[in-house]
Amino acid sequence: MPRYFGEISPDGLRKKVEEAKEKYKSHLKDLTPQVEKDLSKVQFDTENLEDGSYGVGYGPGKGLVGYNTLPNNGMVYLGITAGGDWEHPIFFIIYWDGKQLRGYIPEKGNTWNTDTKQAYGNDYKADVKNCKKRWPELYKDVEYKEDEHGLPIDEDDLDPPHNTAEIMADIASRILPKPVTAKEKKEKDNRSMSERLEDLTYYGTGCEGVELFQALCSACYKMYGIGDPEKAELLYQWAKEDAEASKQWCIQEGWDLSDTCSGSCY
Repeated sequence: MPRYFGEISPDGLRKKVEEAKEKYKSHLKDLTPQVEKDLSKVQFDTENLEDGSYGVGYGPGKGLVGYNTLPNNGMVYLGITAGGDWEHPIFFIIYWDGKQLRGYIPEKGNTWNTDTKQAYGNDYKADVKNCKKRWPELYKDVEYKEDEHGLPIDEDDLDPPHNTAEIMADIASRILPKPVTAKEKKEKDNRSMSERLEDLTYYGTGCEGVELFQALCSACYKMYGIGDPEKAELLYQWAKEDAEASKQWCIQEGWDLSDTCSGSCY
């Protein structure tokens, strides 16, 4: 049965996550009772956790951590990688379903044992078996071996591959846009241009491109105010594309994704 995500901006999701941390005195894995329940399907440690605050992530979450928007369906999510020192990191997300925060752990492209429901690194024998099943060609020559004391040999050599494209496709196929009712559509259509601009998030306020973004937002707001909605919409779409491109640029250059401004800062 598919899940659904609700509309929200990256800044809006960040605010809800911070509010939940304060309310439940929690961390990301147990952010809310519902998120904790959603993430409990796979056992993993959070000794090493990356949420985009200090970099672009590692392992299966490289380039996906932090507050992001899924390009093919517009879903906003917080991407996180986590794992103990003895574990291979797994990737999971936190998102807004329209009513509450939810958690989800992709299976395809991700690196966790789909038989034991644990991060790789907790049961080497079971991990070898699972890797041979998931990636038969890659692990065709790998066999579980023990020394004379019954301890695993070459335990550190198992390096399960991750696939970013498969992870994104998994999320998009399992979590769909929330169906919009006629009432909700009418309310959305009646939103003011200032509210739409406020939902835009530009990443990297220290770069020169932010000036163009702010100029576009300002011109858009002025066109809307003098009664020219067609020009206002054209400028809005331009500003939206500029904001989306800024995020990809920051990820590519390794800039801090928490350095943002909204379209209301014109």
